Amino acid sequence: MARNPYRRRSARDRARMILLLALAAAISAWSLPLPRTAAAPPAAEPKPPPAAAPPPARGTGEREVRLSIDDAIRIALANNLDVRVEELARDRARSDIEIANASFDPLFATSWVMTKFRSPTVDFLSGVTGGTTAVVAVNPFTRQAFDAGISGLFPTGTTYRLTVQDERSDTPESSFFGINPRNETTVRADLTQPLLKNLGFDANLADRIQAENRDRIAELRRDRLLETTVAAVHDAYWNLVFAREDLRVKEEALVEAQQLLEINRQKAEVGTGKALDVIDAEANIETQRSGVIEGWNALRKAQDTLLDILNFRAHEDAAAAAAAAGGASAAAAAAPLYQGLVIVPTSAPSDAAYGQVLAEAIEVALANREDLKQAELEVRNAEVELARRNNQLLPNLSLTGSWTQSGLDEEIGESVEEFSSGRYYDWSFGITLEYPLGNRRERNLAFQSKNDLASRRFSLEKLRNRVILDVTQGIRDIESAYQRLQSTRAATRLRTEQLRGETERLRVGSSTSYQVLQIQNDLLEARSREVRAMVDYKLAITAFESTIGRGAP
Repeated sequence: MARNPYRRRSARDRARMILLLALAAAISAWSLPLPRTAAAPPAAEPKPPPAAAPPPARGTGEREVRLSIDDAIRIALANNLDVRVEELARDRARSDIEIANASFDPLFATSWVMTKFRSPTVDFLSGVTGGTTAVVAVNPFTRQAFDAGISGLFPTGTTYRLTVQDERSDTPESSFFGINPRNETTVRADLTQPLLKNLGFDANLADRIQAENRDRIAELRRDRLLETTVAAVHDAYWNLVFAREDLRVKEEALVEAQQLLEINRQKAEVGTGKALDVIDAEANIETQRSGVIEGWNALRKAQDTLLDILNFRAHEDAAAAAAAAGGASAAAAAAPLYQGLVIVPTSAPSDAAYGQVLAEAIEVALANREDLKQAELEVRNAEVELARRNNQLLPNLSLTGSWTQSGLDEEIGESVEEFSSGRYYDWSFGITLEYPLGNRRERNLAFQSKNDLASRRFSLEKLRNRVILDVTQGIRDIESAYQRLQSTRAATRLRTEQLRGETERLRVGSSTSYQVLQIQNDLLEARSREVRAMVDYKLAITAFESTIGRGAP
């Protein structure tokens, strides 16, 4: 059946009319103002963005201290209490040398004795009874004795003693003495030379050699402490730099979060944004503000750590100033440590490439490390002790000799004259031998010294291996830190460009607030990682320089 063409044309006309009416209705609806939602802010008075978290308010007595890394090291070395303790330990070690040398100091001794008594006697042999025992007689006696001498030890093991004696005696009632009163002058010299045990310098200078090595060890320990102090200052200083830079990054992130909130509010006002985007932006601001607060706390902790290493005396200075001004010095003295100080680092970490050849670094470390030198000296002391103990295992075979010369007359002058004539003398010469059967004490002491030497040699070898490993890892840490610095720097640059582009897209409606929030957080993390990588690179170099015994740069 054929269709009616007029009927088809009429249907098309009706369809066109409906389409035109719908288009006109849509255009008129688009041109009318949209009703505002309850969550949208009023257009007349837009809410200002929240202000950035301000730094903690300073007190009236707070002062700013600008500090370079060189100034920090100088203050630490001047004020560090551990360094002062090591200086005292070195003074003690130096005095041990003098104590050991005192073994060879000559000993001087002298005495003077006067004796007088009147004793009864009936003995005709006393020369006072006239040859009869029927009478009790008195036998008076007077004596004055003086002696002086010097004795000591030579480093060869020789012992010596030189003595001068003068004795005057008077027995006036006795007829048996041809000279009365009488004066006798005597000089005596004694020498003893060990031939086995205690012979030679190794046995007798062991204490002095060990004391000198201990003094050198104390000096090396002090030098090592100075190096570790410098390294600790570097760590604390650069961690303070990181804390300040990380706080700056967090404050910039807070500003960017406020800018995003302003964009979302403007879009919500014109009806092209959502109320939920505004809420998300406000929540992000609070999150960033919390990060700023944590950053300030971390900054204060980092500053306290540095000041503690420096042993900064700001609280004592405040107490002294208050006392001088007539204020409450007790309150100032009771103030917390480091209160009222703001440390501003003036040195910046370098990002220059650090080159070091592994073999050369190991050679430098083995030659310069104070703990290696200290361990070598301890091995040397153990060798000296073992040599002494082996010497003590020998028999005590000694050569002895003495010489005595004297003079006798009525007065001291005449007796000295007689002494000088050399007519009256005696001498002796001999050999003595002593040896404890079993000798268990010395044998076990020698055994302990041998074990101690072996233990210290093992420790030295272990320390050498540890140094080589530390140097190898130190170079690897520097290379890793440098690569990480370059990577984080590139990541920060790319995230910054990404945030800039995504923010522009959000302004024209091609992106969402959620995407911008995500990129902002990624940029915050990238910036923080870059700052951390910069400081870690500097700390890796500092640790490596300390590892090879060259001091922090």
